[in-house]
Amino acid sequence: MGRVIRILGLLLLVGLALFAVVAMAARFHDGPLAILPGGPLTSGTLTSAQGVDWSFATDIPEVEFQLLEPPRSRTLWVLVDEGRIFVPCGFLDLPLWKQWPREALSDGRALLRVAGRRYPVQAVRVHEPSLYAKLGELAAAKYGLGGGAASSPDTTWFFELLPRG
Repeated sequence: MGRVIRILGLLLLVGLALFAVVAMAARFHDGPLAILPGGPLTSGTLTSAQGVDWSFATDIPEVEFQLLEPPRSRTLWVLVDEGRIFVPCGFLDLPLWKQWPREALSDGRALLRVAGRRYPVQAVRVHEPSLYAKLGELAAAKYGLGGGAASSPDTTWFFELLPRG
């Protein structure tokens, strides 16, 4: 029995070590690796976001998003309303889970990669109550969540991605 426990412990240790290596390597990758944050977005045509009607992204489930500081990329859900593009961020009540939303408040300069193109954008938090409620409903419908109106500004934020020079 002791031998089985040692083997299971060793397998667990090897699995954790492998995960740590992959997570570290992802930081140098062009973009995120599934749920693991990646390095800076370097591939894809750099395209101005000025005047873009984001309606083409309505049915796209996820985009790649990178703040300029710190230069880490992540995979995010995406919402489009009347040609404007937004990204939601939940689980804000778990401070170790997500740091990028607070980093975006400090410096919202970012790159967004959609369909192989990179767009320089500025992430601006949504505060307007009716837009916040509408985005909650859009997220609930698109991603099969419970009632969208249940989103709370304490635990879920939305950022509009505006063109950046």
